[in-house]
Amino acid sequence: MKKDLEELREAMAEVADTVDKQNAVGQIAMAEQSARSGEGPRAESHLRAAGTWALDIAKKIGVPLAVAALKRTLGLPRPLAGTPRRKA
Repeated sequence: MKKDLEELREAMAEVADTVDKQNAVGQIAMAEQSARSGEGPRAESHLRAAGTWALDIAKKIGVPLAVAALKRTLGLPRPLAGTPRRKA
């Protein structure tokens, strides 16, 4: 998870072209720091604050643990293990 968050933060920082996106990068940085300190609930709070743009970037760069954590904290549904995914 910590490595996924680091990769996500770096990818987001490269394309953060608005104040809101820069704030989301900061939230991911704080989530990463909280995860390294073993503060799960605090990390989840920062992930929630990072929002759906962070989730979009996480999906794009392929960091599955960060995607799952963001979906969970944002209250978005995740497919069940072994359930075929629907194609859009």
